[in-house]
Amino acid sequence: MYPARYESWFATESQELDSQSSCASPILDLDQISYDLDHASWTHNPTLSPIDINARSLDDSINPDTSVLFSTTLPSSIHPTGTQSDASDTAIIPFSDDSDTLPLEPDILLKSNTPADLMRLFSANLIQRRAGTHRWEIECPDCKAWIKTTLPTRILSNLDAPGYFNTLSDHRQGKKCLKGRNQADSSPSLSAASGSASSISLHFTPSDTSHTINACPGVPIHWPVPGPSFLETFPVGRASAGQGVLPFDIDTRGNIPHAYSQNCAGATTTSMSPCSGCTEVVGFIEHLLSLAQDTKPHTKYRFLSHSDMVNVARQYSAENNRLKLKGLNDARRVSHILTQLDDYKSLIMALSENNIPRLQHILTVALKRGSSIRQIINTLEDSLAGAYHPRGYTGDDLDMAVLAYRLGGRALLHAFSHRLALPSLRTLQAHRNFTSITPTIGPITPDQLDSNIKNLLLNPLSDSSLPRRGYSVLMDEIALEERASHHRASNSVIGLCHSHSHLVDPSLHTYNSALRIAEKLAEGKIHLGKEMSVIAVGSFGDDEIFPVLAAPTCKCEDSEKMISIFMLIRDRWKETGAEEKLGPIFSFATDGDSTRRAAGHRLFLKTELSMTSKLYGTLSHMQGLNLATGEGWCTLLRNRKGMKLVNGHTVNRAVLARYLSWLPDQDETSILKLLNPDDPQDVPRAIELMQAIITLSKNEFDTTTMSVGECADIAAIKILGAVLESILLPFIDVTLSLHQQIAHLSRYAHLTFTFFRLHRSAFMQHVLYYNSQTMVKNACFCVAKQQKLDGSQKFWLIQTGNDRLEKLFSIMRMRGQHNSAMNYSQALDRIGAAKDIDTVFKKHPDLESGSRRLKITRVEGLDHIRCDLWVGDVVASHCDLPSAWKDGHDKALTVLTDAHVSAVCCAFNEFFLQDGCDLMRPWGKNKYLGITSDIDGHGIESSVNSASGLPILSESILVAGPTSVEEETELDEDVLTLEEALTHDVAFGSPNIDHTIPSTSHPDTPVLVSGPGINPDDYLLVHGKYIHKETICRRVLNKYFIAKSLNRQERVYSTGFTKVNCQRELPGRSITGGDTFIIGDVFLTIIRINLTVTIALVRSTSIEHHSITRHDILASNIRTPDVKLTGQILTLIPMHQPAEQRSWLWTGDYVKTRSEIQGIKQTTEKVVEITVPGLLVELVNPETMCVCMCDDINSDKFFALNNLGNTWIIEELALSLACDTLWRNACEHSISIKNILHIPTPSDPSMFPYALPDGSAGIVCIEASQQLAAAELGPLDDCPLCGVKTDSMRAHIGIHILRASHGIKETLKEEVGLTYPCGFCGQSGRNECKIQIKVSSKGSVSLETRCPYFHVFRYANADIGSKNRPSRNVPLKCELCHPSLTPVTGKKSRAESGFVDAVWHYNMIQHLDDVHPQYAHPKNPTGHPLPLDILNTFTLTSLEQRDASIPELQWLMPLFDSDDDKENQPGPSTRKRKNKNTGNTNAKKARKSA
Repeated sequence: MYPARYESWFATESQELDSQSSCASPILDLDQISYDLDHASWTHNPTLSPIDINARSLDDSINPDTSVLFSTTLPSSIHPTGTQSDASDTAIIPFSDDSDTLPLEPDILLKSNTPADLMRLFSANLIQRRAGTHRWEIECPDCKAWIKTTLPTRILSNLDAPGYFNTLSDHRQGKKCLKGRNQADSSPSLSAASGSASSISLHFTPSDTSHTINACPGVPIHWPVPGPSFLETFPVGRASAGQGVLPFDIDTRGNIPHAYSQNCAGATTTSMSPCSGCTEVVGFIEHLLSLAQDTKPHTKYRFLSHSDMVNVARQYSAENNRLKLKGLNDARRVSHILTQLDDYKSLIMALSENNIPRLQHILTVALKRGSSIRQIINTLEDSLAGAYHPRGYTGDDLDMAVLAYRLGGRALLHAFSHRLALPSLRTLQAHRNFTSITPTIGPITPDQLDSNIKNLLLNPLSDSSLPRRGYSVLMDEIALEERASHHRASNSVIGLCHSHSHLVDPSLHTYNSALRIAEKLAEGKIHLGKEMSVIAVGSFGDDEIFPVLAAPTCKCEDSEKMISIFMLIRDRWKETGAEEKLGPIFSFATDGDSTRRAAGHRLFLKTELSMTSKLYGTLSHMQGLNLATGEGWCTLLRNRKGMKLVNGHTVNRAVLARYLSWLPDQDETSILKLLNPDDPQDVPRAIELMQAIITLSKNEFDTTTMSVGECADIAAIKILGAVLESILLPFIDVTLSLHQQIAHLSRYAHLTFTFFRLHRSAFMQHVLYYNSQTMVKNACFCVAKQQKLDGSQKFWLIQTGNDRLEKLFSIMRMRGQHNSAMNYSQALDRIGAAKDIDTVFKKHPDLESGSRRLKITRVEGLDHIRCDLWVGDVVASHCDLPSAWKDGHDKALTVLTDAHVSAVCCAFNEFFLQDGCDLMRPWGKNKYLGITSDIDGHGIESSVNSASGLPILSESILVAGPTSVEEETELDEDVLTLEEALTHDVAFGSPNIDHTIPSTSHPDTPVLVSGPGINPDDYLLVHGKYIHKETICRRVLNKYFIAKSLNRQERVYSTGFTKVNCQRELPGRSITGGDTFIIGDVFLTIIRINLTVTIALVRSTSIEHHSITRHDILASNIRTPDVKLTGQILTLIPMHQPAEQRSWLWTGDYVKTRSEIQGIKQTTEKVVEITVPGLLVELVNPETMCVCMCDDINSDKFFALNNLGNTWIIEELALSLACDTLWRNACEHSISIKNILHIPTPSDPSMFPYALPDGSAGIVCIEASQQLAAAELGPLDDCPLCGVKTDSMRAHIGIHILRASHGIKETLKEEVGLTYPCGFCGQSGRNECKIQIKVSSKGSVSLETRCPYFHVFRYANADIGSKNRPSRNVPLKCELCHPSLTPVTGKKSRAESGFVDAVWHYNMIQHLDDVHPQYAHPKNPTGHPLPLDILNTFTLTSLEQRDASIPELQWLMPLFDSDDDKENQPGPSTRKRKNKNTGNTNAKKARKSA
C-alpha cells in the first residue's frame, strides 16, 4: 500500500459517490507531503511489488521522439549546497578533498538547542523523522533515540513549525539523553570535525576518494493490467488539477514508462537507483495498480482509465436498448389491461344490478378452475337464468346455518336458505352433528356420563391431534321451572330431582303410573327439579367447554352426595379413556355453594402431597403453600368473589366515599354507583371500584397539607390498594407473563395471611379467606401439573374459574328471548343449542356480541378477556414457580415494611415452621377456616369429628308441595274434576291441536286412529279416551305449578334472601364547615375498665342516626339519644412535662385486647371497637404536632405513625374537663354506672387507661370510679365517719346522724353533714347522694341513688326497726310536698307517679322547718298540727333513742300520747303491709331501682 501521508491523494467512498459528471479535483498541496522512508528501505523485493526499481543512468539512450507524459523536462541536478542547479549539462558533481562544513553551522545550531534551530537542521535533512504508532517521531542527533512530536500521523503535514521540536529540545537537556550519549561515545558520530566529546556537530567528512553524483533514473512502472496499451488502462484523468492529482510525472519514452516524483532531487549518489523523492511514489503506484485491476462501480469517471470509460459507454448503450424494449412491452401490457378493465366493469355492473345467490361460492369455484373474467360473467348470467346451480358448501356456510337454526329455529333457516343460499336443514343434518345431552332420568349413573363423554368429546376430537393439556371440571346450576315433561325415547317422566327420583318408577306405562308419581310428589318424598346442575369439562388452553352432565336438583344434596358425584366424574373420565387421549383432570371449579365447598374440602384436601410425587420437587420450595390434595392431584377451586388494615385502622364504605372524590374522574354520582350498585353481581362495576381504589392508592399526595386522620386513612387505603392489585391484575392485565401472575398471587396470599392473623374476621370473612387462598393454591398446582405434562403448552390463568360455564348459561337464557324460563326438557335442548352456538362463536369471534356481565370494561365491542387477547408470555415451562413465589413473598414484605407492620407479624419463616401452619391454615393445628370450627364464631358451617377429622354437615330437609296453609275450597258443581279435565275436548291444549283420540263404540278397547304425525306410544288410555302423555304430565304432575319471575333478583329475594346492597345509609354532604362531624373525626367519651371510669379518645368509624348509617352529622345533633357513634380507641402517651402543662400524644396505634381463638389454645390481639350514645360524646379538635420536634419522648413508640411523624396532641387539662363534663351529663340523664360502656383489659395494660410516666392512671373520674367500685364490689363496710366496720351502713350512719341532731359530740374522722345528711354516708351537699323514691299504688317502694355507700336493705323491716337494729332512718316521701290521690271506687287506678325527691327519716324535722314552717312538730310545738299519718312517719321510739345514747331528758316525745304505743312499734299509720312478703318485694324493688 501507499504511505499514510498519501491518503489525501485518493478519494474516499463518499467522495467517489458524487456526480459522475464532475471531473474537477482539489489542487494537491505538496508542502503537506512528509517523508518517512530511509535509504535502508530502498532494497527492492520482487515478490511484494511488480515495479522494477533498477534505475537507469543518464547515459542511457533516450529516444527523442517518445513523448513524456505529464512532464517535458527531466529533473535538474542537485547542487552540493542542496539547491537545484540551473545547469542541465552537469551530470556528476564530485566533492573535493578540501571541502569545508556546510554553511548552516550545525554545531552552533545544536549547541543553541532552540526549537527554531532544530527545525533548520531538520529542513536541511540533518535530522531524520519517521511515522510512529500515533505521532510523528524525530531522531535525536546525540543519543539516536526517537522522540515523539505533537503532530499526529493522521495529519500528512511537514514539520514546518518550531513547536514540533519542543520535545526534542527538552529531551537533549535531560539525563536520559546524556546517558544515551555516553553509551554512544564509542560509536562514530555524525561529525568528526570537532574533537570535543562534549559537543556534537554535523559535518560531511570527505572520504579518501571522490564520490560521483548520478542523475535520478526514476521509478519504472510495470502495469500488468489487461488492455490494449498502458495509456488506455492507466487513469489519465488524474493528471488534471484537483483531488487525487498524481504527485509524480511519467516518462513514456522507452519500452517501460518511468515515474518521477514532483519532489525528485534529479540526482542520486547510488548508481541505477532512484532518489529518495522518487522512491516514495512506489506505494502510490501500487495503489493505482490495485484500483485499476479491481475497479469499483462507484468510482468517479475522472479517475477511470480510457478502457474503463469505453466499458461504461457500452453499459449505457445496453441499458438504453433494454429500456426501449421494456417500453414496447409495457405498451402492449397496458393495452391488455385496459381490455381487462372493461371486463371488470362489466362484472361490477352485473353484481350491482342483480342479487345473485351464492355469489361467493360461484366465484370460489370459478377461480379454482382458472376461469377468466369473461367466463365468470357468463357463469353469473347462467346462474341468474337458472341454467347453472352451484353445488357444495363451505365450512363458513354450515356455521352460519347452525347459528340461524339454533338461534332462530327451523323457520329462520328456511328463509335464509331461500334468500341467502344457506344450506337447508336436511343438508345441515347430513354434514353436522348437533349437540345432544343425555337426560338424567332417576339417579346419576355412569352410563349417562360415559355416553356424554364419548359423544361430545372423544368422537369429535378423535381425528384431531390435540396437545397434552390438563382439564378442569366446571360445575354450576341454572334455574328451572318446576315442571315435569315426557321423554319419548325412554317413555319416562323427566324433571324429577336426581336425589330422590329413585323412590318412584319414572316410566309412564299407564295412567296409574302418572298418578303414582303425583302421589309421591304430594307426599314430598320426591321433588321436581328447582335447578339444573350442569357439569362441563374444559381444557387449560382452549375456551371451548363440553357439558357432560345436566341433572335436575332439588338442592337437598349433602356433602356425601356431592362427594359421590365428584368421584363418579373423576372415575368415568379415566374409564372412558379421556384421560389417556386428552389429558388428566387438574381441578374442580365451583361457585360459592357451601355443600360443594365441604365436599370438595373432604375429597380434595385429603392427604399431604407425597414426597415421591412429581410435583413435590417444585411445590415444596414454595414456602407456606398448602400441599394437601386428593387422589390424582385434584384440587378444589373457589371462584374469586369495612375491613381493618395496617395497625387496625378501619376502611369502610364511608372512608372510601370520602377519598374517592379526590380522583379527577369521580364525582358524587359515580361514587354512589360504585359503592351502592343496583345489581350486587355487577362484575364490571366491582372491577371499576377496585381499579379506582388502586388508582387512589398509587397517587402521590402532599401529606404536609393533610391532617393526621387523613394521613392514617391514606396509609390504610394504600395497603388496601396493594391487596386488590395483587388479586385483580393477574386476571385483567393481558401484558403480564405467567411468572408475574404467580408473583402477584403470592403477594396477595402473604398480605392476606398477615392481616388475617392480625385482625381475623375484622379484616376478611373466613369463607372469603378460604376461597381466595384456595384459588391461589389451585393456580400454582395447575401450573406445576402442566409443566410436568407438557411444559411447552401455554397456560392461561383466566381459565381456572367457571366463567366459561356461566357464558354457556347466558347463551341458554338468550335462546329464551322474551321468556328465559325453561323446564328440564327445554333446558336440555337449550344447552345443546348453546354448545353449538358457542362452538361457532369460537371459530368466528367477530360474530359474537359479548356479555355485559363478563366484560371488564364498559367499552362497547370488547368482551371479557379471551385467551387470544393475552399478549404476555404464558408458556408453562417459562415460569419458575419457586422464584415467582419468592418474588411475591419479597414484594409483600416490602409493602408490609412500608406500612410499618411489626417484623414479628411478618415472620413467615417462623410461622410456617409451626405444626400444620400454612396460608390456608393460619393458626396451624389442621384448622381450616370456614370448614372446621370457625374462629370468632363467624360463618360456622361445619364441625369436626374428632375420630375422622372430616366435617359433619347437618342435612337440610325440604318439604315439597304448596306453601300455603289455607285449606282448599271445595269445587263447585260445574267445575270439572281432574279426570274430566283430561278427557274434556277443550280443557287443554291449543284449539288447533286435538290431543285426544276419540274412542270407538267399544270404550274398553278403543282403537287408535293412525295418521301423519301420530305415534300411538305417545298416548295413554284415560277413562275411555287416549290422552297425550305430555298433557298428562302437565295436568297431573304439574298441578301446583307456579311460574317463576323472570327477574333473577326477585327470584333470589323470594326465597328468603335479603338484598345485600339495600341502601340503609345516607351519603354525606359536602364538608364545607367546621360544624359537621364526619367519619374519621375524633371525639371523647367515658368508659369503664375494671373498677375505673376514665376518658377515652376515639376515632369514629360509623355514625348512626335513627338507625340509619350516615357519613356525617351536624355537631349540634350529636348529643341526642338517637345518635350512636362507633369508633376505635386511640393509644396516648404523655409528654414529660409538669402536671399543669402536660400533653398527650397519639402513638398511631389503637387499643387492642387479647382474643381467644376457638378450638386452639392461642390468643391474638384484636382492636377494641366501641359504640357509645351521643349523650356521652364530647367533640374535640386536637392540634397536629411532629414527633421529631419533641426531645423528651421515645420515638420508638410512634412506629405506627405515617412517614412524616405527624400526630395529634391534646392537653391533659382538656381531657380532665371533658371527663368531668361527661360524668355530669350521665348523671343529668340518669345513665347508671352499669350502663356506661365497659371494655376488657387491654393486651398492653400500660396503654389504657392512659398512664403517666410512673405507671399510675392519668385521667380518672374519681366519683364515678367510687360508684363503680360500690356497684361491682358490693356495699362498703367501713364507716366513712368513724372507720368502724359494719354490716348495715344505713343503721350505723343513722346513729351518728341522730346523735349529731341532738348535739352529742363524737370523735370522728369526718363530721356529720349539717344539712340533710345522707343516710348511707352521713355527708351533705353531694350530688351522688341525692335520693329519690317511688311508692306504687300497691305500697311497693323503689329507691334511686348514686351514693357509693348505698346497699340493699329491706324497706319494710327497716321502717319498723328491731332490737338488733332499732334505727328507722329510711327515705320517706313527704306527703305535704307530694300528696297521694285517693283511688276512686269502681274505676281504674290513676297512673302511678314517678320518682320524687325523698327525705330521710332523721331529716324530716329539718325539712319541716325549712319547707313547711307553719306546721308543729316535736321540736316546734307551735303551729298547725300535722296529720297523724304524717306525724307518725318520723317519730322516734325510745329504743332507737336509747341505742343512740341520747339522754332521756333530750328524748323527743310524741305530741299526742297513744295507748297503743309500744316499745319500738310505730304509731297509727296509713302505711300497712299488704302481706308478709311485702318487705321482700319492696327490698327487691328497691334493689332493682338502685
